Amino acid sequence: MERTITVFHEGAMAHYNISRGDYGRFKARLLTYNGNIRNAPPQELQLQKDGNRWTHDDNVNRDLADEIGYVIELQKDMFKQPIFTTSERYQDNQGR
Repeated sequence: MERTITVFHEGAMAHYNISRGDYGRFKARLLTYNGNIRNAPPQELQLQKDGNRWTHDDNVNRDLADEIGYVIELQKDMFKQPIFTTSERYQDNQGR
């Protein structure tokens, strides 16, 4: 299941398509950005909850990752599953 969310980045709206992956990971793909192209957010992010913060593959845009993660948490029922399960966390720590 995929959902479209809206977050602010550099003072402009960014629309992302969010899909859930394995082991509590989420993929965010930029659909539109209404701001200056020089300040455009990343086209794609792989997000995962890490303690109290959300991290992504390059960790350059931490605030953006937290903003998208916050929206995911607000819409927990968007995937009708918890963000991660104990077994997923265990398997991920085992390198599977």
